[in-house]
Formats: sequence, structure tokens, C-alpha cells
Amino acid sequence: DARRSKVKSYRFTDGEWKERGLGPIKLLEHKTSKKIRVLMRRDKTLKICANFYVQQESKVAEHAASEKACVFTTVDCSDGDERPELYNMCIKFGSAEKCELFTAAFNDA
Repeated sequence: DARRSKVKSYRFTDGEWKERGLGPIKLLEHKTSKKIRVLMRRDKTLKICANFYVQQESKVAEHAASEKACVFTTVDCSDGDERPELYNMCIKFGSAEKCELFTAAFNDA
């Protein structure tokens, strides 16, 4: 299921892609507000490494270097900052099919 896949996440910081973690990524829908949130926890520590709402202006695009990865810009709250910042993020899947399914689910949300 593309809504719950094991992936590697990266964040573009200081001019380079830095790995944030390896673990399952989930698209979660709030029961009352129906907002969709992306949540990812690291495998061993269960620390949150991606936590953001899917916004209408956020669109996923295929990464130029790999068909198994997708990139997007979002406001990530995973570090617990008082003022969340806008980040470029990359999610790398195990297969191109899972990446396509996630991209479709993300863009439909």
C-alpha cells in the first residue's frame, strides 16, 4: 500500500541533501477536519523525521536522478520548531511503482 510504505527521507539543507531517516511513511486523514498529514518515524528509535500537512499548493514531482524518488516543498514540523520552515524534501521508495502510487495519493489528497 502506497499510503504506508517503508522509505528513506531526505531534506535539502545547507546546499545538500541530508538523510533524515529510514522507516515507514504514512498518509493519515484527520477524522473530523479531513486534512491529510504525512507522518514518518525512524525504524529503530521511532523518532519523527517527517510531519506535515498536505497542502493544495504542495505537488509531488519525480526526482530527476531516480524514478524511485519524489521531491516536494513543504512546511515540516518534525523538529518541534516554534516557527516551522519551508523545506525541500525527497522521499525514496524501494520501487518505481510504490513511488508512483504515493505520488498519486499525495496529489489526490
